[in-house]
Amino acid sequence: MPDLFPADTDENASLADKEERPRPALGVWSRRLLNVPHLAAFLNASIRYRPRLPSPRHISDITALTDWGRAGTSERTRRLADAHNLPYLAVEKGFLCSLRPEDESCSLVADATGIHYDASRPSDLENLLNDTGWETPALLAEAREAMTAVLRHGLSKYNMAPDAPPFLLTTPGQRQRILIIDQPVGDHTIAPGLADGDTFIRMLEQARRDHPGAALFVKSHPDTALGRKQGHLTAAARDCRAALVPGDFSPLSLLAQADEVYAVTSHMGFEALLLGKPVHCFGLPFYAGWGLTRDAMRCPRRVRRRTVEELFAAAYLLYARYVNPVTGHPCSARDAIRLLSEQRRRNEQNGGYTACLGFDRRRRPLLRAFLASSHGETAFFRNDTEAVRRASANKGRIVVPASWPASPLEGVCRRAGVPLVRIEDGWLGREGTKAERRPASLLRDEQGTPDDASRPSTLETLLEHAPMDEALLTRSQALRAYMVKHGITLAASVAADTPSAHDAADGRPMPLDAPSALLVAGTPPAATARTPSGRDEWDDRRLLRLARDAQAGAPLYYLPPFRQPGGTPAPEGATLIRPADLPRVLPSVRKVLTVASAAGFDALLRGVPVHTYGSPFYAGWGLTGDEAVFPRRSRPLTVDMLVAGALILYPAYYDWSGRRFCGPEEICRLLAGDGAATARPTGLRRILRRLWGH
Repeated sequence: MPDLFPADTDENASLADKEERPRPALGVWSRRLLNVPHLAAFLNASIRYRPRLPSPRHISDITALTDWGRAGTSERTRRLADAHNLPYLAVEKGFLCSLRPEDESCSLVADATGIHYDASRPSDLENLLNDTGWETPALLAEAREAMTAVLRHGLSKYNMAPDAPPFLLTTPGQRQRILIIDQPVGDHTIAPGLADGDTFIRMLEQARRDHPGAALFVKSHPDTALGRKQGHLTAAARDCRAALVPGDFSPLSLLAQADEVYAVTSHMGFEALLLGKPVHCFGLPFYAGWGLTRDAMRCPRRVRRRTVEELFAAAYLLYARYVNPVTGHPCSARDAIRLLSEQRRRNEQNGGYTACLGFDRRRRPLLRAFLASSHGETAFFRNDTEAVRRASANKGRIVVPASWPASPLEGVCRRAGVPLVRIEDGWLGREGTKAERRPASLLRDEQGTPDDASRPSTLETLLEHAPMDEALLTRSQALRAYMVKHGITLAASVAADTPSAHDAADGRPMPLDAPSALLVAGTPPAATARTPSGRDEWDDRRLLRLARDAQAGAPLYYLPPFRQPGGTPAPEGATLIRPADLPRVLPSVRKVLTVASAAGFDALLRGVPVHTYGSPFYAGWGLTGDEAVFPRRSRPLTVDMLVAGALILYPAYYDWSGRRFCGPEEICRLLAGDGAATARPTGLRRILRRLWGH
């Protein structure tokens, strides 16, 4: 049975290919489980909703039954499975889930033996940890890499909480800091972990005896802090003069300040092990009994001693299953960590007060989405004085369009000590109708704008100074290869009226048999005006004259400015192309000439030489021939480093179907048509599922 529903680890197969593969059928009794998005992808099975299971005709096509691990309906589903001689698969949320509890989860666990938090019976995870032979050097290296990423980004099951203040667990005289983890009354892991309410009191008393001179801190569950649920230690902590940790904070940031940790069955105990903290367990969570924790009780089934890396590898890499909620594809733990770290980074970046100035009402929903944070507030103003006053009072920031005049607002913000942020639509991906297209990416800059080389920008600073390790460059290389393979270009993404990136502008075959063509990529006049001062200014007409003289009868292509209205006449001696033609035209081009077009960046991705006559963000790094001089850009870049800075580190990406932040990989998959929209079976679809039985 453990191998009946193996996780689908083929991350590169398309959804259409996956749907054609024969898969076992899982009967689902619980409507709540049925509503989990991408459940079939998680379980690598076809899903059959069976509310009337006892009838023989309702079980004839079912391979097994599934339900939540210890939910109210799970025991009934287990009994039904036994009565009909069907295997049972227990499902639970994984260890790295989402930004907020209500968001779609990146991870589920599926257990054919028990469930990991139920110590009263074996589980697939426990059996795996008792077994041997799976601890390969490659797996343990992957586990160490994933652990490092989890710790670096501060990831947990849910990731909406801010980091704890640096000295939250302060103690007079450098006393030892003991963190005691409380859990809500009724927590579904307590009883299966062979504990009860009295266990928490015994834990608190034992911590006092073990550390008589230490400072005790009790961490309550967020729902307890908000008054939604009752904790076990709220009253007892006051009686023993233990300090209650105020507020909700990222678990890892709080655990990092503790010297020792006491837990019953909380997952924070395992996260403390990741940080190398001594952990005392008073229940039997999955991580107890393997020689890593100091245990108040013993599980005789757990016979091996394990390292933290082995425990992480078994639980996070082998036991848990991952699906990218944006694309609907099964993915690796590495990809889930990447997606969650980006969501957490944007959530933290948007925290606090944001005063938006200069945006019309049509742009406000877009701004609210891109500036959303679980601990942030966004307000809109027409008056700059009031905006600065409110931002200063709330220790916030001012956000303006990138086209906003530089002065005098900059001086006012500087005197008030308020950061000024400029934003504009990003380069990659748009969604919606032609009349109202929502950008899938947004550029946020605290210094300037990326296409104005007369002053620094956040992008320029990133490209000049940001550390770029092997993992980032490997990711950048994969992103570039995917964009080239699927014909995704920045030029087509930012064009105002382009067809699909896979189709030619008018359906005619392009004349691609000339190996020495030149391409002049047009630039909007506004961008042309932002070329560095003190040098000759170039425009498209001048570039076309230069190109015609250089070509001497060889093919010449002209890509008009993206924001220029349609109906542009073809220049003399040049073939007019549209952004959608670029993937097929660029292989025949020996050089691209441009002032500052995004098509120059697309050409660099495909290894085509580019010569710039203005100041695009990709010029001055040793990758292009440049007429202008860029004294601030002294770091020589590779194309992968340029992609890492310009497409991975700098923009914010947003998935409008799921209303969440994501990465450029998800946007590219959606642009290539290789993703799945969020599908919650509600309304008519839910009724049809019940009628049809699937």
